[in-house]
Amino acid sequence: MPTPRAEILLVSGTHPNEACAPLMAREVFLRLRERGRRAALHEIPYRYTLLALVDSPSTAATDYSMPAGGRRLDADLDGLDEDLRRRHPHALIFEFHNSEDTQPMLGIDPAKPACEYEVGPIGPGSARAFEIGTWRNVDHLGRPGKYLIELPARYVLEESPVRERRRRRLAQFREAGYDFDPRWSHYLESRADVAASRRRGYLAGCLARKVADWITGCG
Repeated sequence: MPTPRAEILLVSGTHPNEACAPLMAREVFLRLRERGRRAALHEIPYRYTLLALVDSPSTAATDYSMPAGGRRLDADLDGLDEDLRRRHPHALIFEFHNSEDTQPMLGIDPAKPACEYEVGPIGPGSARAFEIGTWRNVDHLGRPGKYLIELPARYVLEESPVRERRRRRLAQFREAGYDFDPRWSHYLESRADVAASRRRGYLAGCLARKVADWITGCG
């Protein structure tokens, strides 16, 4: 008997420094399955990420061997989206990310218990901040695409030698004619601290339930 097609696809691992995002994606996946939803889970393999290209170029399996100039150095996200749509043609896609809990867009009050956090839209047109922020992408044809979910996390800087080595590697790419968004350097200079995030309640089951509730209400 064929396996029913997924109606919900949860994606994480686009940026390996966002170490809490895959953990929460798994928790949300389990709650959706408990509710009888046809959910699937997909974690981007490390070798396909920008971090792999910078830290482990001998094992990186990306399309970063693209001709120099005219293309970004960061992940070919459009290509990723198209691949996921081919694999799961009928699924709504939800991509999990982490943001540092000091980011203004999340509006986190340190005195507010994590289980009281709310899930909602952030960005242009949003009237307020939500501790778990969401928005929906629009593809290059103007069609509504995947949903993104920004989950708060405690962050820690990478060690100074690691940051310096990665900066040198990026400088080499730039000299070779590749381009990348300089705002994305934080993907290489800091990482989500799982233990500290767990202590703060950012991986609590109550938040997984709220995210599952929000996903269930989409579409």
